[in-house]
Amino acid sequence: MGKEYSKFDVWKEHENIAMHFNGLLMQLRLRALAAVGFIVTIGGIFAKNQDNGVNWALLSVILFIVLLAWISTYVIDRFYYNKLLTGSVKAIVELEKLDDGSGIPILASTVIEKEFSNEKQSVITVVNWFYGLTFFGILSLLIGSIAQTETFANLCNCFD
Repeated sequence: MGKEYSKFDVWKEHENIAMHFNGLLMQLRLRALAAVGFIVTIGGIFAKNQDNGVNWALLSVILFIVLLAWISTYVIDRFYYNKLLTGSVKAIVELEKLDDGSGIPILASTVIEKEFSNEKQSVITVVNWFYGLTFFGILSLLIGSIAQTETFANLCNCFD
């Protein structure tokens, strides 16, 4: 016969899985934000001309690539990693509902879920705000750098 596991042992393993996914999400978000800052800074340095001007076209390309990477990070966060975390928490809550006959309830995730049940959308809203604010910051820089390019200036002049 194999080793028998208590409800608590199984619950602890489920919690470890949920904590792993939560850690992955936090690392993804923090590293992505740091990468955006780093790449924009380095891009700004490389886009400087020798006469202290700025190569706006190069900076625009760099910002466009950063914007695409930021959108990709959002997509993988919301539609993959977040689903893994949500699924693991649901599994824990279902496990906590099971009665193992010990008389000692395990309620941590159930209580946390109840605390956030009225605010379920607000958790996603916070994530959307995190990505959205950075998205609009990068987009603003991109639009500003495109507006500074000679090509854009020439295009605007042809309407005069």
